[in-house]
Amino acid sequence: MSRFEEWDTKPIYDTAERWKECLLDGDSLLWPGEKVWTLANVESFMEALGSPDGSDADFFTKLKAQLQGKPRGVSQLACEVLLVYYLFPRKIKGDTKRAALKMVVEWSDEVTLEDHNPVLQALEWGIGATGTAYNTRRYYEVLFILSFSRVMLEKPMEESRALLNNHLQVRTVLDSTKGTSNPMSRHILLHLLFPDSYERISSQSQKLKIRNAFEKFMGNEPLPAYVDDALYAIRGKLESLLPQSPVDFYRTPVKECWESGVVTIQEAAINRILQGQCRFSLDEAKLHRLLEAFQTYRNNQAINYEIQLRKPIEHVLDQIRQIMNAMEEDPEQAREDLKNLFADKDKSVTAILDNLLSSQYNQRQTFKAMLDVLPTERFRELFSALHELGVTQEVREQFSEYYTSLYKQGKINAGSKNAPLITPQLMGMLLCDPSEEPHILYLPTKYFQLISVLGIPYPNDVLERYHLSSSIAAEILRFAKNYHYPVEDQVDVYLLVHSFQPDWLADEERGGYMWKRI
Repeated sequence: MSRFEEWDTKPIYDTAERWKECLLDGDSLLWPGEKVWTLANVESFMEALGSPDGSDADFFTKLKAQLQGKPRGVSQLACEVLLVYYLFPRKIKGDTKRAALKMVVEWSDEVTLEDHNPVLQALEWGIGATGTAYNTRRYYEVLFILSFSRVMLEKPMEESRALLNNHLQVRTVLDSTKGTSNPMSRHILLHLLFPDSYERISSQSQKLKIRNAFEKFMGNEPLPAYVDDALYAIRGKLESLLPQSPVDFYRTPVKECWESGVVTIQEAAINRILQGQCRFSLDEAKLHRLLEAFQTYRNNQAINYEIQLRKPIEHVLDQIRQIMNAMEEDPEQAREDLKNLFADKDKSVTAILDNLLSSQYNQRQTFKAMLDVLPTERFRELFSALHELGVTQEVREQFSEYYTSLYKQGKINAGSKNAPLITPQLMGMLLCDPSEEPHILYLPTKYFQLISVLGIPYPNDVLERYHLSSSIAAEILRFAKNYHYPVEDQVDVYLLVHSFQPDWLADEERGGYMWKRI
């Protein structure tokens, strides 16, 4: 089933289920016993939002002015609509979500929201990725949630109750409500309200990409024309072939079947599943030796490991994530912040970036040169594509326009024969969330060294190498957590790979990788 349970998502699904009841009885999510989800409040809030405000003010500055003078119930509704809006996003911190709700409440003298309100726990983790457009187009997402709510509240209660229990009817309402704006909330609400029937995928384009990648996989079974129904059928076949492996389109072994956009990677991954092979897995004896050696290395480093190795990397990655999260809200400022981060202004940051981006040419300075000439709107488009599509050839080609222009002007790589491309290494770093798959801090030379010692065939294509390394990183992390080795996230995996020495496995017979069968 498509319900996501890799971490504690029960509070999220419980809140979404309770929201269904609110759309029937008008009760509040955060203030039990009060009527908040009423037709009058929804229409008043929609009227306050009005038409899109084209000014440069951010969403919350505009919202504060729009709510001025509105009654208590509308302020409460605004807070609860944002609660629904924030249930799904994984990469927005729980504290950030709760702070936004508290800020809206504080604009009204009539409303208070206690920090210990149990419903706020539902904002801690999130379920999936939304990309930057979910933030930049927040107005349209909020308006969409309100429009759907109004449709429900306009109907007699029993009619709405029957409708909310039928995912096909809800889907029809959502599709008729969205018009041409194509909000991500259309996909998000379907998953929140019917998590066993709809995937945790917020992007229409990703759904289509998955459908197309798996079309041959279905063999003689024709896929339904409707993309959500097609994904449901694909999931059914995957679950029949992988009965002991949770199926998730963003996790190994399924993500390799569609994510990269590289046909050879995708076809090989699909063939492995068709042959009953569950996931890429390293020999367990070798993994134990690898992780024991790393544990010894980490213990020998003692406090230096945390202070001198982990913390600086975490700090830089946190800065990158903050910039990426703010990009849609204020792309001009985000571009300036990213330029400053990649400049030589802070030597300690520069050193970390250069270590993370070790390469044949200076990726940091080349990337900074591109940011200097990149128009703000194009910056937003390119980085939205990066978030949406990930480490793919399509994204590399989109960036190449500016790399090539700089190269022809002699501003970068003047002595080389070819213009550079943005590397998987840099793309992975910009996308890396230490607690998440699939993006890694990628060290091409060190991964090649590790993979070679393990006896695994190493691809020629740079993207295939990245995605193979990503799969191996995911397996190392998963295995380490199962056996309680001190490898907690992608930063630890990076430091393991960075510190790896072939003699860690020197007395082991070379080879020893396999595809684990069910």
